[in-house]
Amino acid sequence: MRPHWTTAQDALPAIINAPRFGILSDFDGTLVVFRPFPEYPKLTDRMKQIIRTLSDRVALFAMISGRAALELRTVADEQPGVTYIGNHGLEELKGDTLLVLPEAQAWEERVTAFYHDLGEPEIEGVRYQHKRITMSVTYRYVQNPEDVKRRIKEKLDQVNERYGLHMHEGRTIWEVKPPIALDKGTAVRTLIGEHHLESVLFLGDDITDVYGMDALRDLREQGRVKALIVGVMGETEVPQVTEAADVIANSVTEVEDLLEWIAERLPAPDATIGE
Repeated sequence: MRPHWTTAQDALPAIINAPRFGILSDFDGTLVVFRPFPEYPKLTDRMKQIIRTLSDRVALFAMISGRAALELRTVADEQPGVTYIGNHGLEELKGDTLLVLPEAQAWEERVTAFYHDLGEPEIEGVRYQHKRITMSVTYRYVQNPEDVKRRIKEKLDQVNERYGLHMHEGRTIWEVKPPIALDKGTAVRTLIGEHHLESVLFLGDDITDVYGMDALRDLREQGRVKALIVGVMGETEVPQVTEAADVIANSVTEVEDLLEWIAERLPAPDATIGE
């Protein structure tokens, strides 16, 4: 088990006080507690206020999610000043303009056809979600989840014989994505470069977040950025997240504690360096 984030309080000032400090975070399970179905997440009022404060005081506050970027903005209650990266880094919402990476856009018709070929879910509690350039199958609150996971994968593989897409496993979810080398790790690298970040706090709780954690660790080892990687523990531990993180937070409430601790130590907006 990694140490708790509070053990990093002595090291954090060097990160958060860098002129170009950014916060990159997953959404579900990190900034918001999981709900039985993905349609109904809810940021706490405390988290909303913390995000609003931080987005005014850091060079970048970005949410990097498996959700579609437009949906992410909606379920996050359209927090001002936040950058929304959707579909595991394949798209970005800039203002009201949705930017989809051309490599991913080329697969939209095939992903849509795959989704239609699956038909309706045959297992109670299973949900299919079509996100244009990706799709997901969630089974968070089913009975016998290991058996359900296997049955879902068998059906996905059967349909995928005609499409050649990639399957990625997460916590009680299968993600179906284009077979291209773009993920949360490439999104992290792009955001750091585009926003000239000198230091980063990264938060995530699931297997797909490990790509971002690994990319950030690589950049840190190269001396290109200072960083602290926070693994967020949920109802069940994800070993890959624990292994990839520097420190942990045990819940969304503890993420709020961490972000509030940072917000209290950052200068007011009129004293910060703008974009």
